[in-house]
Amino acid sequence: MKRNKLALSCLLMVTGFFGACTDMAEDDFQNNKYPVELMAEKADMTFTRAIGEKTSWNGGEEISLYDGVTQKLYEVSASKEMTAKNNDPLYWYTTTEEETLFAWYPASETLLTGWTVPEDQTTEEAYNQADFLYAYEKMKFRSDRKLTFRHGTVKLIINVKGDDDTVSETDLEGAVFTVRTVTKATVSEGKISPAEGVETSVMHPFVSEVRKDYVASYQMLTVPQDMSGKLFFQVELKDGRKFAHTPGNGEGILESGHQYTYNVGVGKPGLVVEVEKNSASWDGDDESVEGTDDAE
Repeated sequence: MKRNKLALSCLLMVTGFFGACTDMAEDDFQNNKYPVELMAEKADMTFTRAIGEKTSWNGGEEISLYDGVTQKLYEVSASKEMTAKNNDPLYWYTTTEEETLFAWYPASETLLTGWTVPEDQTTEEAYNQADFLYAYEKMKFRSDRKLTFRHGTVKLIINVKGDDDTVSETDLEGAVFTVRTVTKATVSEGKISPAEGVETSVMHPFVSEVRKDYVASYQMLTVPQDMSGKLFFQVELKDGRKFAHTPGNGEGILESGHQYTYNVGVGKPGLVVEVEKNSASWDGDDESVEGTDDAE
């Protein structure tokens, strides 16, 4: 068999992978000579840690890694090194061409093509099940081999209080708060999108520690989507009154890996919703928008 050798000059790489003059044969790569060795980095998140979003590697987490042809299981250490499980790694196919690597946590036995968040996130376990991390990058054999992991879901924090006129703190006792979003997403080529043709679901968020000056606080994770012009969340009081919020055009965009905080006042003529711009990808000052009490 003819061997097309690629002569490499002496290189001292930042990663320390090459430290001497080496002759490498292209067909060596095809014959599984050079395993894929990576570091699992975490991107800066707009998420603030609360009850369970993953913000660091503890060591021992299992990650799936896919190169477009083959999928393998890796374990990440607390110092970010990714090691192939069962000594069965992926291998570089070429010395020169870019390869696309897709990784995700928690790992799965099959290729990740979608993600679904629980509709009922009232328990910490269910809330944690909604979160996942992913990395999608093009790199070469000689690249600085670091996969940057990002949150695929969106975090919502909603603080609720009455207007102390038509709705008091007592009125809010026993109120039922629900959020409506699409809970299914597709994952393709590093993009996470709401599944097509899927209606929004009534979701029950986690009841979190109450923010100062508010009566109740909630949080939940969902898939990225645009809720503009759609019923987004609703407060139903124990006396039967319902108040709902429908974002205006462009005001309901929920981006992957972002946290959105809504401060909600309940009363007539409807919900008054303030979106904290420092907690999401919004420009300008905080914005207040009035909702409607014409709830379903």
